[in-house]
Amino acid sequence: MRQRVVKLVSKPGASCSDAPDPALMLLAEHIDITEDSTVLHLNAGAGLAGAALAMTASDVTVIMTDRNLVNVLAARRTVEANQLKNVEAHFSHGLCGLSSPEPVDCVAIRLPKGRLPLLQLLWDGFHALRVGGACYVAGANREGIKPAIDLMGQLFGNVTIIGYGGGHRIARSEKKTSSPVDSGALNVKWLDHEAFLELSAEIGGNSVAAYSRPGVFAWDRLDEGTRLLAERMRINPDDSVVDLGCGNGILGLMAAKMAARGNVVLLDSDAEAIRSATRSVEANALTNCTVLPNDAGSAVKTSSFDVVVTNPPFHVGRRAEFDIANQFIEDAGEVLKPGGRFYLVANVRLPYENTIRDYFGGFRVECEEHGYKVLSSVKKV
Repeated sequence: MRQRVVKLVSKPGASCSDAPDPALMLLAEHIDITEDSTVLHLNAGAGLAGAALAMTASDVTVIMTDRNLVNVLAARRTVEANQLKNVEAHFSHGLCGLSSPEPVDCVAIRLPKGRLPLLQLLWDGFHALRVGGACYVAGANREGIKPAIDLMGQLFGNVTIIGYGGGHRIARSEKKTSSPVDSGALNVKWLDHEAFLELSAEIGGNSVAAYSRPGVFAWDRLDEGTRLLAERMRINPDDSVVDLGCGNGILGLMAAKMAARGNVVLLDSDAEAIRSATRSVEANALTNCTVLPNDAGSAVKTSSFDVVVTNPPFHVGRRAEFDIANQFIEDAGEVLKPGGRFYLVANVRLPYENTIRDYFGGFRVECEEHGYKVLSSVKKV
């Protein structure tokens, strides 16, 4: 395969914000595609492998999807930076929401975090692939690539490891039949993109039903940190509220119950969180809620609010990433009205106090319980 140079665009919150992802490098280096091929790249990150594959030939078509909005925005910038016309990037987990494409010649999967999200991508990839096409999966040993390769072998009936590098490996399978060879491990109801888990929560006298999907934060339970924050946040009936990083929407739903005459905006960068929160709002018949896909607080930068609440993420994949939470704190300071209130919950060991002090001038510890802390601050007039 000829040498290709890719201009990669990324930022904090993307899956490779500080260095190229070795798994994507393996996909870029080891996938062999012919002219006039269509490649489906799932969990594509910032577009490194997708751009490299698109450079193989001008008549190659690359379709990238990723559930992280920051990745998708970075991937689109990567495509533009390399002046590529044969690549598209979609904000989606697997094939969810995409129009049914013609069978593709090649599927490339960057191993996601979690067994169920992996099963989803394998399932979607298998059904998108033409008979005779090839599927590639790459990831790190510590991320679980070996069990993923085993699952791939069950699904396709064949699998070959074709490359190694830096604790990562890449495997290839060929689709030889139109139906899975052994779908036992993939007999999971969540592979239907319209299957949601229903959760019930009652906090401070307010009851809500939330709907969730695999891979969303605390998708199958009421997170203890969320519960503590919902108990401590003070929201008045006429308040305008933002929930930064809303997940399945439980915290925002609670805020909407408290701000019955106000309005609540739920923001998240994860495609499945957006779908979950939207389903949750609809199920609770709340008319004072809006759900928006969002990179940190960018979607509401032109508005102002009485309250910002957040249970911020601190992992991108399997690595700690504090820049996201720090950006949440900065954005909260920008969108809050003078005198507006900010509430954040985090693991007690996470060092957010100095950042809050920098942007708000001080903070208050509302509680420390069960390994979590709730911090609050007021924007100066």
